[in-house]
Amino acid sequence: MSALQVITLASVWKEVDPRLTRFVKVWAIGVGSTPVASGAAPIRSGFITLCAVTPDTHEPIPGRRLTYAKQERFNGKRGGYALHCV
Repeated sequence: MSALQVITLASVWKEVDPRLTRFVKVWAIGVGSTPVASGAAPIRSGFITLCAVTPDTHEPIPGRRLTYAKQERFNGKRGGYALHCV
């Protein structure tokens, strides 16, 4: 697996952690030097906005909040995320 993978909107990633099974969908990608807002969710510059999803249908899980992760975590290694599907 390559160290850098292309992160696209709506792609689904699996958290690489043997203790739990968690899938997230890329909700927004923060680019530039200033944060902007997209709908109801703020976008933090330099961070990927994630939404927890079900593993089978990739639909957002009701009641779960949006989370943020740095781009470096999308590397397929433990403590990061591995691409599940695009």
